[in-house]
Amino acid sequence: MDIWTFQNTITRRLTWWAWASIALGALSMLLVGDFWRGMAFQFIGWGFINLGIAYFGSINLQRRAGKLDEKQKKAAEPQETRNLARLLWTNARFDVFYMLGGAAVARFIGPDPFWVGTGIGIFIQGTFLLIFDWLHARTLK
Repeated sequence: MDIWTFQNTITRRLTWWAWASIALGALSMLLVGDFWRGMAFQFIGWGFINLGIAYFGSINLQRRAGKLDEKQKKAAEPQETRNLARLLWTNARFDVFYMLGGAAVARFIGPDPFWVGTGIGIFIQGTFLLIFDWLHARTLK
């Protein structure tokens, strides 16, 4: 798979996760209790952020790829691969901080159920993104 197709695949996967997060957040809003409301807000918020990242990433990819013919795309692949790998590894580092921040919110701002749910929601989203970024970055080796 060339880097252009790979980037498109990553964008589609992130879009899927974004919509799944929004849907799970909306469903969580239906559950009773502050814990679920805190988690729901995180899932919905992160879902929209990830949707925006995927959307603008897709537009940027189409713009870059659209300027190149097939020969130029082939020549640009090594640099595109390095750039994507650097972005994914950088994101993976930030994802660890999201997880730590979520755990801190759940642990230290609690025992209020809303804040525990908020922290766990952040932790879950950060964990998914760490796995997502790490797996895709490893694929680029």
